[in-house]
Amino acid sequence: MTRERFVIIGADAAGMSAASEARRADPVLEIVAYDRGGFVSYSQCGLERDGHRAARHGNR
Repeated sequence: MTRERFVIIGADAAGMSAASEARRADPVLEIVAYDRGGFVSYSQCGLERDGHRAARHGNR
């Protein structure tokens, strides 16, 4: 029997939100995300917080 696979095109906030929902619905589902960039978004709040931290330290 083949395992079900959930494929996401675009690893931005919406794509990772879809992955989170899929994981909650089916804990054993294989989830694959494709994106042309080098970064995966995992939390809008976390990204904003990191951006503020970088700005405070002059790393922006």
